[in-house]
Amino acid sequence: GSFLADTRRFFRKWMRDMRDSVNEHGSFPGVAPTAQFGDDMMRLGWADAGVIVPWTVWRQVGETSIIDDNWEAMVKFVDHVAETKYRHEAIVSECLDSQWADWLSYEDYETWSGRGFLNNDRKSGKVRPETYDYWDYLGGCYWLYDAQLMRDMALATGRDATKYEKMAAEAESYLKGRFFASPDGLILPVLRKMQTPAVFALKFGLVAGEARARTLEGLVKNIADHGDCLQTGFLGTSFLMDVLSGNGAADVAYTLLLQHRNPSWLYSVDQGATTVWERWNSYTIDRGFGPVAMNSFNHYAYGAVLAWIFRNAAGIACDPATPGFRRIVMRPIPDRRLGHVSATYDSAAGRIASAWKYEGDRWTWTFTVPEGAVAGVTLPGERDAKQYGPGTYEVSKDLRDGGSPYRELVPLPQKIRIGQTCVDVGILDSVTVRTAEIADAPKNVSDEAYALTVGEGGVTIEASTDKGVRYAKTTLSQLAKLADGGRLATGRIVDWPRLKWRGYMPDTARNYLDLKSMKAMIDMMAAYKLNLLHWHLTEHYGWRLESKHYPELRSEKAFLNRHPGKYYTQDEFREIVAYARERGVTVMPEID
Repeated sequence: GSFLADTRRFFRKWMRDMRDSVNEHGSFPGVAPTAQFGDDMMRLGWADAGVIVPWTVWRQVGETSIIDDNWEAMVKFVDHVAETKYRHEAIVSECLDSQWADWLSYEDYETWSGRGFLNNDRKSGKVRPETYDYWDYLGGCYWLYDAQLMRDMALATGRDATKYEKMAAEAESYLKGRFFASPDGLILPVLRKMQTPAVFALKFGLVAGEARARTLEGLVKNIADHGDCLQTGFLGTSFLMDVLSGNGAADVAYTLLLQHRNPSWLYSVDQGATTVWERWNSYTIDRGFGPVAMNSFNHYAYGAVLAWIFRNAAGIACDPATPGFRRIVMRPIPDRRLGHVSATYDSAAGRIASAWKYEGDRWTWTFTVPEGAVAGVTLPGERDAKQYGPGTYEVSKDLRDGGSPYRELVPLPQKIRIGQTCVDVGILDSVTVRTAEIADAPKNVSDEAYALTVGEGGVTIEASTDKGVRYAKTTLSQLAKLADGGRLATGRIVDWPRLKWRGYMPDTARNYLDLKSMKAMIDMMAAYKLNLLHWHLTEHYGWRLESKHYPELRSEKAFLNRHPGKYYTQDEFREIVAYARERGVTVMPEID
């Protein structure tokens, strides 16, 4: 909401309502000001708005007055959260033995649907034991979140942040000890088949290493298993998109953004929505209005996606170290399916603008930095930011040439010795190839090992097989492109792969790539010495590979709105296999 309007005055008044509604423990209400609702205290995720809102307004506009106004109330509330750890048994009298929790999710343990109660009977009031565990987990995460935000606000206002540093560490230890104690480091089994617990685990750094990778993999798989749809409710959806894009799965986030099935943002739009609804299906064209007892047509929660669109799609974000957008982080993550973006934000520092579009294989981006501000700009597929002062700029990038995010995957050779002299790049025309075993190369990858020597007398390649020679020539061509002023350093490189299989999987079953794009991808794989193309050709709803016996498998009806009617003929399949083989890439088709 703070991207669309100046919310300072509104939230300053609303936080006064929050302070006026606290109970004797300092607990914030679930709704403020209290009226029809609001007597329920310690509603996890809702009560925490008493901390989250001041932090958000401060970060957005750079003013600390809202922190000072609410500091005493926030301290008392967070002290109570730390005292109880948000454990249900400790706050049962305040929350009236219930939580809204991940409200209206499509997952297990959800409150309104009754899935959090025995026999799915909400009216019985008999909560499932697993539901209490789930509430305690979410509550513990909000305790950690509150402590982190209080630390930030203490530092911003010159207060001692030590208390909240220790509190955050205590909350993290509690969460890991109670919910992630299994040897594999994963969350409790009863929460593993859900999206929101995984989102919170990733958001708050509760999993690391292999457990983190498996948690992300499980989240992405869960989304795919539900027809590329989210299942999260009010709490999970607020973090979902940022968690995906922040963990290298921006493509999955875009899939959710562009989804038309229920539940999704565009599903509501297709049903006639012009505001954000409480339910994805508050109204449907075929069934009319949803349950009248609880069916708001102006409900912000799912509108949290707008912040993701500004920060990730448009690439307009505040530098965490400098609230108020005096320092801007501009790092758009474009997706060809969206086609183009045009966004402006009237920040506290002035108007920031960002607009990008695709024109064939060229991506063009125009952005504006306001007076008095500076932007750290990072182009797609790149790591390093370039600083831009006030003004309007246009950058363009050919996505076929270095525009791929796989640039970060370039492997460093095992051994490099750089000489003291340079030779003209023309010496590359004089290449001698010798058959030789490469010492120290592991046996399982010795057939791909090579030694490349650049000397004043010419270039020598040593390898035991054609594979090694091919990789040496690939390295040589890359060195030639990097030659400074046509001069190349003498030296010797000895290299072999760390892994026997180095693969990439294009999911053309979901997102069809034409032959030109497939070949460009194979060229990129060969440049990075990847040797296995895991080609995903089929899905439960259809095939991208021509079947002469069952043509309906690749019909337009099979793929609905995902590149309908697009498939590979058997000759095209053979052409891709041959093209890959010539470049040292083995094709492994996946056909269900």
